[in-house]
Amino acid sequence: MKTIHKQTARIGQNKQRKRLCLWNRKMIDAGFDYGTPITIKPDTILTPDAICHGLVIKPSDEPTKRKVSRVMNHGKALPVLDLRGELVEKLGNVGDSVSVVI
Repeated sequence: MKTIHKQTARIGQNKQRKRLCLWNRKMIDAGFDYGTPITIKPDTILTPDAICHGLVIKPSDEPTKRKVSRVMNHGKALPVLDLRGELVEKLGNVGDSVSVVI
């Protein structure tokens, strides 16, 4: 799989639950256009230094409950993935930075 974009994102908080919000124009190039159904699966990555918890997010061919949303930023529409609750629990604590690879 080819890497399109790398960034870091900070885990936030909403109503006492952890939240990770991802929005970037490069997501469209990776197949995450507005309204695209997605599947999210937890993943564990073994590195020489530690065991890292992650998420694998893929576009889905079948209809699902989760979809890519849209946000307007300075008059431009961007795709957004708003991840909350159980999905974000193992990624870290509020205020921690996570690495995002598209």
